[in-house]
Amino acid sequence: NASYLFGTHNVRFGGEFRTGSSDYTRDDYGPGEAQFNSTEDFVAGNVRRGYAWIGDSRRLVSQQTFGLFFQDNWRTTKNLIISYGLRYDVTFPIKEKHDLLGNFDPSLGLVQVGKQISQPYNTDWNNLSPRLSFTYDPTGSGRTVFRAGGGMIYEVPHLSVFIGQNGAE
Repeated sequence: NASYLFGTHNVRFGGEFRTGSSDYTRDDYGPGEAQFNSTEDFVAGNVRRGYAWIGDSRRLVSQQTFGLFFQDNWRTTKNLIISYGLRYDVTFPIKEKHDLLGNFDPSLGLVQVGKQISQPYNTDWNNLSPRLSFTYDPTGSGRTVFRAGGGMIYEVPHLSVFIGQNGAE
């Protein structure tokens, strides 16, 4: 990131590159368990409760993002500052080392990466985010200040949506 002051403008610009990964295993309690009320139930095969894990739930996932931004804080008068800017973000689709991810395609049904599809979803190259705000001090004393602003923000899809298997929101 960098800043540049000139006249009544305070310009900032920069960027970032992020990479994240997870070695995720859902079945960390072993391959299964069977519980019995007593030795007699064990000998008779009367299971009180149990579970068994089938398959490999380990996922080695990664995801990369990058962003660029420009912002100007412009002091138009002694009492008014207008801030405006633009940000551009790209989030590449989640990847799994062994293509053990899938999705639902309405025209194909359930699909798996590396078989029917090459990635779980497409990259969105249109994440342009404008920002605009103002700060107004009616008396110039700093005791009462009005602020308002807004902008667009794009969210990075969370890895747990694809690997959580636990009702991730």
